[in-house]
Amino acid sequence: VQTLDDPLPTTFWVSPAALVDKIVEELRGNIRSISKSFLRPLRWETEFRAFSINLSRKELRSSSEMSHFRELLIEYSEVGVLWRQEECSMLPAHFLDIRQGDRCLDMCAAPGSKTAQILALLGERNRIEGSHEQALKFNFDEHAGFVLANDSNCKRLDMLIHRIKNMTAYYPYAIFTNHDARFFPTPLQRTFDHDRTQRRYTEVNRSFNKILCDVPCTGDGTYRKNAHALRCWNEANAFMLNPLQLDIGMKAALLLEEDGLMVYSTCSLNPIENEAVVYSILRLCQGSLVLVPPSEYSIVTLCGEEEKFNVRPGRSQWYVNSSLREQYMNRGNFPLCCLEERFDSYSPPQEEEDSLNLENTMRIYPHVQNTGGFFIGVLKKVKPLPERITKVVSQKLTSQRPRDSDTDTPRFLRAPTLFREISQFYNITELTKLLSCGELICFSPGKGKEASHGKKVNFVARSALEAIDRAGDDWNVVNFGLRIFCFDRPAKLRDAFPWRITNECVQLMSQLFEGRFNTTDESLGQSRVIALPTSVARGMLLSPRKSITRERLCEMVTGSGEIFSALPVGGCIFYLMGHSCVFRAFSGYLTTYSAQSSIPDRELPAYLHALRGEDHPWG
Repeated sequence: VQTLDDPLPTTFWVSPAALVDKIVEELRGNIRSISKSFLRPLRWETEFRAFSINLSRKELRSSSEMSHFRELLIEYSEVGVLWRQEECSMLPAHFLDIRQGDRCLDMCAAPGSKTAQILALLGERNRIEGSHEQALKFNFDEHAGFVLANDSNCKRLDMLIHRIKNMTAYYPYAIFTNHDARFFPTPLQRTFDHDRTQRRYTEVNRSFNKILCDVPCTGDGTYRKNAHALRCWNEANAFMLNPLQLDIGMKAALLLEEDGLMVYSTCSLNPIENEAVVYSILRLCQGSLVLVPPSEYSIVTLCGEEEKFNVRPGRSQWYVNSSLREQYMNRGNFPLCCLEERFDSYSPPQEEEDSLNLENTMRIYPHVQNTGGFFIGVLKKVKPLPERITKVVSQKLTSQRPRDSDTDTPRFLRAPTLFREISQFYNITELTKLLSCGELICFSPGKGKEASHGKKVNFVARSALEAIDRAGDDWNVVNFGLRIFCFDRPAKLRDAFPWRITNECVQLMSQLFEGRFNTTDESLGQSRVIALPTSVARGMLLSPRKSITRERLCEMVTGSGEIFSALPVGGCIFYLMGHSCVFRAFSGYLTTYSAQSSIPDRELPAYLHALRGEDHPWG
């Protein structure tokens, strides 16, 4: 109980695609002189560099000594380099055992930390080992796999997309959908008559082999960081949420393919939301799903071993408030997926031997390892669901969202012609390799001359695009693919090349090709890479419009003035000379008289911090 009154330590992990060692050393340097707080590595975490600081969020905000460190955390979080996440919340993604080619589904994804973990794990499984300097670092072909992040709340989903899109090296594997998790659609295959006059839909077995169900819960395990959760706690809330949690779990069981893994988790310690739900899933699935024991995973221990995360076994018996149980059952508060009219999803097994190995679930208590409270159950599908259960779940947990069936026009267009035009204009070896290793697609078709290509071009892994193709109109896809070009032709410059390179594209190439930008055959045109000293780059970013005149820039870029002044209007890449910071380059645009940065304002502080320490030549 005393632990609940103590503040929760601040924990975070660093994206493997970033310059991890440099970032960690910088963070260490900012707190080395402060004895109260220290950067402690989470030793059980072997996939990411994860750390704990012996300061709560409140103490971190109020401490003047830690102000610079706090700014670093915010800046690196904004650009997707660093993720603040509670330690016990980092566990579920690891139990999915992510491998190359996995088809992953996060059913209740927002706010997105676990989705980011799954995405990073899949991306690292697709890293091409031993690639030389000019080889691609990641695989984006049809065997790469994908991560589908779903959430029922549009605003939370938008925030999730905003947070994850800065993970540029991994984002091409991501798909984002908006569905109530209970009614997530079973993929359908579109078929046509020979003359393509009539379209029909037939159900196909295109399921997922890794599913995370981090379901809505009362959140009583988060009290150490959210005192409001305790003030609002009511025993009845768990009884109200239990049927919803069971419906989500059963829909996941239907979507999970044979031999696939499903992780059920909550940030609650109430057995009504935890063991009771898992027990109901096991009963309904009648042996199709089994619990995987913690001993199968090297990162956790039940015996207090060092350098492992300490968990406790789940409970096979628990107290149930019979009055509340009857009250909610009499109200008809039942799961939609059940065969019986009065299915009791609250009560424990009648006998210990009927528990279906509930001790193989994992409980995380705050006092054991100075964390929040959490519950995890790992289930493996060993055989198909019983036919009767499959029929009931398919019928009762099916979305009624009307399908847009008036036309066969896809929501996006592949862009092979643009591939050639863009590659020729920018004349950069790495860009040509990038555009040929995945799929280039267009969104938002415009009018007139722009009708054939739309207003933006995204880069997406072939595996993710194939999954969307197979799903047809059934998935309510909100976002997918990394935006790498946008259509931007000023009214006064009708002859200018209209496709501006985005900052996301430049960061993606920096990560895939170690920041080296080389030109191709000079007969195709001049390179759009402009090498800048860090002092010049910082001065440009500090200017009111993040720009500088061409004339002034020609004077400062030694030895490149004539070449630079001859470049036509259009997008460009500013490459940082001799600088090995987190950002090796950024995107820009050349007008007739000036050079401008395309870095979004919210990301600008992180870039300025990375380029600090250099005196810019004006001001």
